Amino acid sequence: MALTVFSTRNGSNLLTRLNPFAKLVCLILLSASSMHADPIQLASVLAFILVLSAIIRMPLIGYLKQTPSLPLLTAFIFLTELAVTKSMKGSFFEAAKFFYLIMLGMLMMDTTAPDGLAASTGILLSRIFGRKAWSFASDVMLTLSMIPRIFSTSRTMLQARRARSGSFLAHPVENLSSYTLSLFSMLMDDLRDYDLALRCRLYDPSAPRAAEGYRMADLYAIIISLVAFLWTRLF
Repeated sequence: MALTVFSTRNGSNLLTRLNPFAKLVCLILLSASSMHADPIQLASVLAFILVLSAIIRMPLIGYLKQTPSLPLLTAFIFLTELAVTKSMKGSFFEAAKFFYLIMLGMLMMDTTAPDGLAASTGILLSRIFGRKAWSFASDVMLTLSMIPRIFSTSRTMLQARRARSGSFLAHPVENLSSYTLSLFSMLMDDLRDYDLALRCRLYDPSAPRAAEGYRMADLYAIIISLVAFLWTRLF
């Protein structure tokens, strides 16, 4: 089976056992830590994320091979920063920061099912907004479920174009416009099929759903993320 970036793998590991909302809090704190980090701090938190991805055996190389746009974007950020600032160190720092944020997103989506995150979010917000919170949680689930579909559909279309010996370089503007329109059309078809499947199961977006409970491991994860944030923010 082909790997799809930002999709959830089946299995049990250190991160899958954490509460989805606790992981969301950690994601926000760790993402915010990159805003004020210096090169040494960024290298430290990036190394921590890479070690964590290795511990849970996240197929990082497979994800990057299946989605070459991510390393290309990283290289593009490096080259544009280098052209503007003429600083090798600063350009590498900005590219590393982008890669760090991508790694956080990969870890989050690799170990967190969209319905689990939606349920954990809904059960907390429902205490303030009532049943409207569950409708919002359903929108979150639908949105997160579509992210891996975007990458898988894009990859399928590119493979089909290569099989027909199609090249973007021949007529780049025309081919890019055609590719974009076809991609959106296929995504809308997928979204419609997903909506019909939910309707056939009599899915009620505003209905309360059971969510995972919290454990001490969730508190430890949040504390570690908070320490990383404060370290980059205050020192």
